Amino acid sequence: MIGLIFGDTDFPKEILKTIKKRKIRYLIIDLSKSKKFNKDDKSHSVSIGQFGKILNILKENNCKRFCSLEK
Repeated sequence: MIGLIFGDTDFPKEILKTIKKRKIRYLIIDLSKSKKFNKDDKSHSVSIGQFGKILNILKENNCKRFCSLEK
């Protein structure tokens, strides 16, 4: 499983589209102010100041890799 840490740019949408197309298991850490990924059931809305919570979510979901894309 890959953990995707996404911010407010438009590029994460393109990355997510490719990951879904390739049927790669993923989860999203949504750092965007508008919470643009909250409709995805694999999304976790977190603020940037909650670094410990981010690490716990990745660990609980057995994420071995992650990709961070934010402004």
